[in-house]
Amino acid sequence: MQFNLQNHLQEPNEDLHHKNCELACLGSLAAEMTLDEFVEIQKYLAAGMTLKKSVLSLKESMFTNRIKTNPELINDGLKALEICRVKKFNVIYPGHALFPESLLEIDRPPKLLTYIGEPAWLTQNKISVVGSREMSPNARQWMELYFNIYLQKSRSVTVSGAAFGIDQLVHSLSVRNLLPTIAFLPSGLDQIYPRRFAYDIVHLLATKGAVVSEFLPNVEMKKHHFERRNRPFYRS
Repeated sequence: MQFNLQNHLQEPNEDLHHKNCELACLGSLAAEMTLDEFVEIQKYLAAGMTLKKSVLSLKESMFTNRIKTNPELINDGLKALEICRVKKFNVIYPGHALFPESLLEIDRPPKLLTYIGEPAWLTQNKISVVGSREMSPNARQWMELYFNIYLQKSRSVTVSGAAFGIDQLVHSLSVRNLLPTIAFLPSGLDQIYPRRFAYDIVHLLATKGAVVSEFLPNVEMKKHHFERRNRPFYRS
């Protein structure tokens, strides 16, 4: 199914937005939820149904079976949303006006993004850079000179993963040039990884950048999160 944003671009009323946030948090826990199911539940929520009843109204699937055997997942999702509210983490989901439409074309599109900062991904001029955690002196020199010149000329928004080495240098060079940069984490916003990156966030936010995660705020980094974060740009 090709997700159609036509009827979702207007900001929903506060109550429906809250319900959609509940659904988004649940979707992060239940990775088996398809985009079709996510859209179907949104329709039920808009009609006034509760989250639990909306989920159980779906046809039987891997996702609904998981909810039926682990009903506490719904409560876990609600707790995660409360963390977002208290910590002032922004929550967006497919259909939200700020959700990057390009993510709908990747393998297993995320149903949830939490972020702090500005939605810098809305600009058309972006470049993603990832590299070694143990960068060589030559790599650092090239980045400091040639990539820095590129940023000064293009004024691009950079996107990277906040990891040690090249990734953090990308964010640093953007900040030095007073440009927005987007750090996409392999963990939740309340469990920043790498931990030392937490000290750099204030500088990133000062240049209208963003720290983004597709995981619930209290989720710690796991090795398989890197594969999930770096999954290819296609729909399976």
